[in-house]
Amino acid sequence: DYGAWDGTPLAEVPLEAWRQWRTDADFRPPGGESLREVGERTGRLMGDLLVDDASVIVVTHVSPIKAALTWALGASDLLAWRMFVEVASISRIGLRQGAPVMLGFNDTAHLG
Repeated sequence: DYGAWDGTPLAEVPLEAWRQWRTDADFRPPGGESLREVGERTGRLMGDLLVDDASVIVVTHVSPIKAALTWALGASDLLAWRMFVEVASISRIGLRQGAPVMLGFNDTAHLG
């Protein structure tokens, strides 16, 4: 949740706040969530959903998709800033030997 900045053009976000947001996983936009909070919330959900032999489809916005992928990779929440998620793309996460793995990212072949 971008809080008060939801729908705000990037050019209107104060430059220093933008810099801090991109370098500090605990930075929270006014009234919103930090990247760490999104990552923790999404990670809990992924842990509940991702079980052996289960197929689950989750439809969501960009930030939770990025958070799920960083969770699967065991990467920093800040990695989200280095990902671009295409509209209506498909990313896949699965389990291999009990650990989450990224099986696909940003697939748009179905849109052809």
